[in-house]
Amino acid sequence: NLRTSTLYQAKVDIQDYYNSIYTHEITRLQNRELCIDFFNEIEDKNKFIVFLNVLEQFNQNLNNCQTNGIVTGPYSSYITGELILLAIDYEMNNFLKTEINIKNKSRLKYSRFVDDYSIYTDEENLIEIFIEQLDLILKKYSLKLNRQKIERKSQGIFDRTPSSVKK
Repeated sequence: NLRTSTLYQAKVDIQDYYNSIYTHEITRLQNRELCIDFFNEIEDKNKFIVFLNVLEQFNQNLNNCQTNGIVTGPYSSYITGELILLAIDYEMNNFLKTEINIKNKSRLKYSRFVDDYSIYTDEENLIEIFIEQLDLILKKYSLKLNRQKIERKSQGIFDRTPSSVKK
């Protein structure tokens, strides 16, 4: 079990996730790494593009035609949120494969529940590398980390000191 076999853990949260989603990011997904690779696997990518357009318009209509933030509650919001997070995960996984796990020959794994990330590793410095890379990826989607909620755990004790205080 990675959770018990690693020395360092961290918890990271996306700041005000649903209220921060820019609805135009939904149709922009078609130009992101995840969808580009996905399109190579399917025959009719136009159906997926139409789906993204309908989903974007639907979310805007639910929110009085606003493009910043999506209403929480409807299943369309959860689908939207998860699609964006899947694209973010895809970029992070590619980074981990090429930059972290191969070069450092170490173990860094993470799990995500909605917009909450749990990071597990055997090298403390990899936590910061992960957090900074996630921050860079989130900015591409007009999102940001909640630096006040970052928690670090070393050998069993979570440190709730905000990142901004540690620097």
